[in-house]
Amino acid sequence: MSTNTLKRAAVPSLAAGLLLAAFAAPAAAQAPSDSTATRVDNAVTVSVRGATPNPVKLRVDSGGNLIVEDSSGITAGPGCTRSGTGNTAVNCGPSSTVTRLTVALADAT
Repeated sequence: MSTNTLKRAAVPSLAAGLLLAAFAAPAAAQAPSDSTATRVDNAVTVSVRGATPNPVKLRVDSGGNLIVEDSSGITAGPGCTRSGTGNTAVNCGPSSTVTRLTVALADAT
């Protein structure tokens, strides 16, 4: 699994939208399609996984909150809450206080 870490200076770029393509292993070797976003203090971690390539989008909503979306489904871990009516977006609180953003992508095979 590879990990990318973005510092606070990168957070404003989220307002324009950050699109990450996550490429997953074959279904037989992969856990259920579900990513997770968590927030501990000012650090947000997004773990992306899935049986098929799935785009993950991080954005800042009109209220200034960091929204993490995964079209294959995402779980709201500690510090984040479900956003909207489906299971494809979570709200991880004020983007202005995020000082560390870590995105762990599934390795492509």
